[in-house]
Amino acid sequence: MTITQSKTERKVTIYLDGPEGNAFNLIGIAVNLARQCCFSKNEIKSLRDDLMSKDYVHLVKTIESTFGTVVNIITDNPEKYK
Repeated sequence: MTITQSKTERKVTIYLDGPEGNAFNLIGIAVNLARQCCFSKNEIKSLRDDLMSKDYVHLVKTIESTFGTVVNIITDNPEKYK
């Protein structure tokens, strides 16, 4: 018999269609995730600069590409972010 521990998926859920979907909150979430993932101070600064460099869609796509394995991004309008 083999005994294993089930792995539960723990992801941060981000709802873009509400108050928590504002750009400042998203940047805060990304910086906190970067710290939890042991990014260096320079990597966090570079990430923050990138997040703030363009528009909101770029911000969302960058968070998704950087932290896609640990975040669920939810919106009623996914076509906007393609």
